[in-house]
Amino acid sequence: MGTVISQIPASGIVISTPGTYTLAGSISWNPSAPYSAAITIVCSDVTINLNGYTLTNTMADSGVHTAGILVKGPVDNITITNGILAAFTEYGILAAHVCGLDILSIQVTGLRLNDLSIRELTPSGIFASYSQSVTITQCTVSNATITADAGAGIQLIRSNQSSVNNCTTQSLVNNAGGMQGFSYLACEQIATTSCTSDSLQTFHGGNDATSGHTCIGFLPTLCFGLIFSQCTASNLTGCCDDCHGLSVFLCGDVTVEIFQASNILDGVLQGSSFPSGAKATGIEVYSLLGTTVSNSSATNIRALNPQDLQAAGFSAWGLGIVFNRCTASNVSVQNDAVNGITNPNVRGIGFGWAPDPRSGFDSTVALGATYFDCQAATCDVAFDTWNHQFSSWTQTSYTNCSTGYLAEPYGTPRTLSCNPCSECPTSTYPATPPSTMYETALKNQALGNTHP
Repeated sequence: MGTVISQIPASGIVISTPGTYTLAGSISWNPSAPYSAAITIVCSDVTINLNGYTLTNTMADSGVHTAGILVKGPVDNITITNGILAAFTEYGILAAHVCGLDILSIQVTGLRLNDLSIRELTPSGIFASYSQSVTITQCTVSNATITADAGAGIQLIRSNQSSVNNCTTQSLVNNAGGMQGFSYLACEQIATTSCTSDSLQTFHGGNDATSGHTCIGFLPTLCFGLIFSQCTASNLTGCCDDCHGLSVFLCGDVTVEIFQASNILDGVLQGSSFPSGAKATGIEVYSLLGTTVSNSSATNIRALNPQDLQAAGFSAWGLGIVFNRCTASNVSVQNDAVNGITNPNVRGIGFGWAPDPRSGFDSTVALGATYFDCQAATCDVAFDTWNHQFSSWTQTSYTNCSTGYLAEPYGTPRTLSCNPCSECPTSTYPATPPSTMYETALKNQALGNTHP
């Protein structure tokens, strides 16, 4: 059994000798410092076995930054397994510079940081950075309620050759910023299999200083060589920014297989007489170099008065995106009148372009996109060719859609909008008051397309 841990002092414990460390029972820990960890690992070849017990933080949450287990590398061969980390504020597990990190059957519950004084904090249930050969299996992050610029269930940064399997992020709420179930930044060769992101919600909370309020089930950013297989995102509710089941953002060489996105709702603003967000999407792809989405579905996707003019089952931006045998259904928008006039360009779209009003994003087309054997049902537009170039729609079909194929002429205008609560933060548009909309007038660049 190795070393038995029966209590943890207020200062925490530091493990500097290789071996196996096992909890003798559940432990309540009351830290003595606002920045501290219950267990800190500073050497290689260590196994932490929680032995089915619970390690609970008892210090109040406001402005206190605690972690359950901290792994300070560079170290090799670390295993954390079999137990619950409860009521920590910033991290359940925080690891950096680890080669060979195995996290198995861990539950992180009740994450509860409240701190807007430090910008760009991202409290996470499980966090690993600058690491290699990370394996996260049968883990759950749940019941987090935070007030910070961002938050995540499971987050990997600059890590590679790793896998996340049979994991769940559930009931995660950010009262003043963004929230992602699974977040990967600048990673390579990550396989995510049979994972679920469910019941996430974001609120504005008067926080215009953050870079966004997105609510996204799975968000890889600037990553290459990723696989998502048999994953689901459901019951996501966004406020004034984007809400997506899966957003493949500025990535390349990504494969998505059997992904299911359902019940995605954007634009829910507490206390507002005019609910509005950016957009809602089942699966959106901003591709730098080839992304393939196959045998996937998006259903019950809805946006309330979207500033980007659409809800979409699937959307494409960038180079070489392929959709094979995908289905979009029940995609809709709420399009309230402004000064007695509704916007005719606000639509629920089965498959279309991924709009973004920000400079650089607003002018990039979907180049060489392929839609094969895809189906759309119960939406305003089944397939929108706007801002596609040299793309093809083959063996595609639709039912109960007002328009099957929308092919507007080259140069047709659309105007997107945003404000500091959505996609135009004050850091980017400092002269824009929080109540003012920033508008981007776009013109359709569609050409060379082949569709029914």
